[in-house]
Amino acid sequence: MKQIMASILTLISAVIGQSTLAAPTKTVTLAWKTAPRTIDPRFTIDAYSHYLSDLQNCSLINFNEDGKIVGSLAKSWRWLDNKNLEVIIKDDILFSDSTKVTAADVKATYEFFHNTKLKKPSPLAAAFKKITKITTKKNKITFTFLEPDVSFLQNLMIGIVPKKYAGEEMFSKAGSYSGCGPFILTEVTSAQLTLKKNPKYNISSPAKIDKVVIKVVKDELTRYAKLQKGEVDIVQDGINREKLAEIDKQVQLKVIKKSGLNTTYLGFNMKDPILKKPQVRRAIAHAISRKDIIKYIMKDTAVPAATILTNGSKFYNTKLKNIKHDPALAKKLLDQAGYKGKVRFKINYKTTTNTTRIRIAKAIASQLSKVGIKVKVQPLEWGKFKADVEKGQVQMWSLSWVGFKDPDIYRYAFSSESFPPNGGNRGWYKNAELDKILQQAKITSSSQKRVGLYHIAQKIIDRELPYVFLWHEQNIAVMRKDIKGFRLYADGRLSSLKDVTR
Repeated sequence: MKQIMASILTLISAVIGQSTLAAPTKTVTLAWKTAPRTIDPRFTIDAYSHYLSDLQNCSLINFNEDGKIVGSLAKSWRWLDNKNLEVIIKDDILFSDSTKVTAADVKATYEFFHNTKLKKPSPLAAAFKKITKITTKKNKITFTFLEPDVSFLQNLMIGIVPKKYAGEEMFSKAGSYSGCGPFILTEVTSAQLTLKKNPKYNISSPAKIDKVVIKVVKDELTRYAKLQKGEVDIVQDGINREKLAEIDKQVQLKVIKKSGLNTTYLGFNMKDPILKKPQVRRAIAHAISRKDIIKYIMKDTAVPAATILTNGSKFYNTKLKNIKHDPALAKKLLDQAGYKGKVRFKINYKTTTNTTRIRIAKAIASQLSKVGIKVKVQPLEWGKFKADVEKGQVQMWSLSWVGFKDPDIYRYAFSSESFPPNGGNRGWYKNAELDKILQQAKITSSSQKRVGLYHIAQKIIDRELPYVFLWHEQNIAVMRKDIKGFRLYADGRLSSLKDVTR
């Protein structure tokens, strides 16, 4: 009997010892609407690629929760004159393979954008074409420009790649290079990404969780179901607004909200024979009741937009007025444009398969039908939708600008130098006066003069309406109640994941 008891005690001791040694992995699982388009920080143009890069890479500068610039790898920066920017980096930052991040790595990362032999140039290359020289000395990097570019500072958020890998044309596999961010990418498939804690991360404190799993769940209802079942822990900006009241009553879930740096707009293809007419675009603007859509579909989680910038920006033109819902004026403008009759013309409106976006598109189509515009709403899977927009294979569409901080977004969105693939002028809008104003604003160092120039730019855009600006949405995250430490960032990034506990 004593021998049996001794064996049992030995077995219990072994089990306890095993459980002590093999503590459960702390994992947080997120659901994204779509997969990032690239894992290479030098090619990031979509929001999810930016979010991923922020988790696995470090950059010279970063942005805090309110979208203000803060140092990251950069210890300090200053303009030596209007054509030379000096950046001093911290000298104790490590890549995940334990090698030090040096000025040579920074130089190699940024010189990549000047590589003319690439089979597939980066879509970000245009932002760096005016750099004529990059010099380094110990932990100091100096960027020299052909002409002043006061908005360049925001471009210092490119993830730094080790020099020995900087010649690679594009990274497509997990582990292609060593990053210096809080997590290491270990798995990439079309359905899931997995990241583990980077123990060498030393810009701030290491991650408090061991692993982040990102599941690509395209269907909105499926994301919500997985969240309810506990298969997913966090969904940011991916749950139907109508579910929020229901979620507030659930014991296992919670909701947090924050004003975002985003603008949803209705875009027009300026090459289209109908939409290139200013009276038509303005008629469409007056036919839309943003107030009703915000109230009944967005559930008051957005505010009307008059321009790209939110009203918290010092560059925001306070004299701009939201375009009023005025169907009678819309009909009058359509008459002036030469479109009369019960059905004035037919137009195709492309959107994504997101449930909320389809409802918004149908609401806009219904409102336009009341002034005689017949709209066909065409929902498309995200990849196809984005490709059609970028190729100009659209008449009218809706999208959002997300995460912008500097008013140079106007040049990227509306300059004739920014036609795809060189920028985001997807409507092929062209205005010589605006081009001149935006170029001046880019090289003007005086903050006061820049404000004045962007006020003029906003007036021009308000007059010509290459977009109808709809609203600025709140960022909303729904999560399991045991998730602690997750904070929303105005630009949608997921930087607070490293601080999450459960």
